[in-house]
Amino acid sequence: RTAGAMLTGVMPDREPKVTTLPNTVKEGAFLTQPADPEALPIVLGRGLARRLKVKLGQEVVYMGQASDGSIAAEVFVLVGVMESGSSELDSSLAMIRLKDAQELLVLGERVHQIVARTTSPDAADAVARRLADSPLIPKPARLMTWRQLSPQLWASIESDRAGGTVFVFVIVLMVVLGAVNAMLMSVFERTRELGVMKALGATPGHLIAVVVWESVGTALVGVGLGVLCGALLNEYLAGVGLQFFDEPVEFGGMELSMIYPMNTFRGTVQYPLTIFAASVLGGLWPAWRASRLDPTAAIRDLT
Repeated sequence: RTAGAMLTGVMPDREPKVTTLPNTVKEGAFLTQPADPEALPIVLGRGLARRLKVKLGQEVVYMGQASDGSIAAEVFVLVGVMESGSSELDSSLAMIRLKDAQELLVLGERVHQIVARTTSPDAADAVARRLADSPLIPKPARLMTWRQLSPQLWASIESDRAGGTVFVFVIVLMVVLGAVNAMLMSVFERTRELGVMKALGATPGHLIAVVVWESVGTALVGVGLGVLCGALLNEYLAGVGLQFFDEPVEFGGMELSMIYPMNTFRGTVQYPLTIFAASVLGGLWPAWRASRLDPTAAIRDLT
């Protein structure tokens, strides 16, 4: 029951701020202290734990080579099992506390990687440029953004965004056509009413305002209810997940079988505002037609 593994030392309190690995623990907890205060915790990927035939609370022995050439050996207690979605990662990853790794591998205060998380890819590029010549990054260390580390994943995301842009354009076009059709039908059905209003002294601007405000009200109700229902559904599915594939599908090096939607600024604000604006714009042409009505002809045709 021996297997090669990628042993990684992390800071348990800071790791959740830069990666989602702590959230993938399906059994146990992420590097919590075992019941024995002298025991050292370890978290294994699901595949690695299966190969070692080890369960929560059982011991795992690590043997390797320290940085000074000596033999590194230690006994750990399994406190968590991860399922990251990547079969390669789950079959090889073992995580321990950074201080335990430094002592085991005779590293002193040294580390191999420093990971930081920014608010956006553009922000990551800006930080990388500022730190490129900084004395905080000792040479020959290299500073790399995640787009440089995972170019295939970045290309997949860009392709998905391009497809999403086309999809949104089609949706907006459908909304505009739908709004134009709905408001035209409204104007046709109220031709006599609008003709009477104009005969009583309503100005073209007043008739335009009537039709436009009607389209604004319709858009507010439709978009508002849509955003509310969609946001609530996303919040629910973010917790329970959505079975999207019958069989796991590999995407960007990850195997996906469940998806977990989330509310974003683009989805709950930017796109709804675009749809709202498109709906209002769709009512401008019917409003213009209403303002051009001949009151005499409008009243006579429907009398």
